[in-house]
Amino acid sequence: MPTRRELWETLHQAVAAEVVESCPPFTIAMAGVLYGERYYIAYGAARCCYRDKWNPTTGANIAKGRAISRLLDKLMTAQKEGANERAHPG
Repeated sequence: MPTRRELWETLHQAVAAEVVESCPPFTIAMAGVLYGERYYIAYGAARCCYRDKWNPTTGANIAKGRAISRLLDKLMTAQKEGANERAHPG
């Protein structure tokens, strides 16, 4: 089973991340990738501190990074579950 870093090196060109909603002070992003025979989707969010000036680019980058991180978590979990099913069928 590949490590998280190895999985990212394999998929980083295929991951599509985009901002779903950007409304001060919140930004929500989605990341998706086709891996194996399934399409995995994860979401990430960022919130601007009330003392900071709203910057949509920074918010988008943070939200996309969080979405990609959650996507990798999902893929790692799916691999572990798949390995468990193969090791212990039934």
